[in-house]
Amino acid sequence: MNEQSHSGLAGSKEKSPCQWEEEDFVDLICTRCNFFKPDEERLECAAFKILVDLLKSEVVTVGQIEKSGC
Repeated sequence: MNEQSHSGLAGSKEKSPCQWEEEDFVDLICTRCNFFKPDEERLECAAFKILVDLLKSEVVTVGQIEKSGC
């Protein structure tokens, strides 16, 4: 697992994922990925797009993603 901190996500938890900025989703989803390179060009993967849609539609919660250990 990537060693990035998720400190930028703290303020986002107070609002619905529908109100999040892209960077909030990156903090939650991408920084956990072994393939994520913060210094390189940002490329969206299919998993990112799917998880963003699931979060926005409230099918998946932030807590579920955090508990997943991925």
